[in-house]
Amino acid sequence: MMKAIIKFLTIALCLALATLYSCKKDYSSDFEFDDNYIAIVDELNDSYRECISPKDAVVYPEPWTQEVAATFTIPQATIENMSTCGLIQTFLNHPSAILGPWCSYCSGGDGIIYFNSKITLNPVPAELLTRDDAFDLLLLRYINMMDELLKENDPEEINTWLADNIAMILASDNIRLSLTKQQAEKLLVVSLKISDRFEKKWGGFLNANTHIMVSALISLQYEAFLNDPCFASGSLKTYLWGYRICSENPGLIVKYVRDYLNANL
Repeated sequence: MMKAIIKFLTIALCLALATLYSCKKDYSSDFEFDDNYIAIVDELNDSYRECISPKDAVVYPEPWTQEVAATFTIPQATIENMSTCGLIQTFLNHPSAILGPWCSYCSGGDGIIYFNSKITLNPVPAELLTRDDAFDLLLLRYINMMDELLKENDPEEINTWLADNIAMILASDNIRLSLTKQQAEKLLVVSLKISDRFEKKWGGFLNANTHIMVSALISLQYEAFLNDPCFASGSLKTYLWGYRICSENPGLIVKYVRDYLNANL
């Protein structure tokens, strides 16, 4: 009798282990919109292979002091003749590049208004957003930056500062006004993929990345999202760090993105 019980328990344990390992997920490849994401990346890489190190980007003087900042300007003719890739890199090269939508040294206020005004008043991103290829090149740069960050294994080595700047241009009111439906859906797929990877690796969401999702959902006029109680006052609540929902309930944003993509892709 005892031998039969031991045999039964052994078989049961083996079956349980087999089930466990056969059902274990490979989180590197279970993104439900991976085909769409891969198609976006392949299309961008085929079209814009030479954008990472443009030769016409402006290098700012060092050291960057208040005196230098007060007198240094890039001639408008130089800005207008610069390649789109050069404009992106010039924006990133600035020693005090916009970090948005928040203002790290402000005492309060509306971070969304602050960031959008900085984009409008800065001649480099203002010129950038007049270019037909700006969206694709910004998106490609953002994807490449995030791929590099995700190679890190030490949380203390993760610095999203430059990628945040690209993300917030992609999320800005300035670019949303020109988005096509296809571009907005690309933003949803890419930002959801990045969110999925970061959450699984680091256990959290990226604030700037969730701002991209919000902007794209608004651009698409996704009724389920626009009818959510978070829009009770007619618009999303904002504070110094941008849209409050991006910090307070990023999981809800991710849910709406998945719902939209499942219904429309």
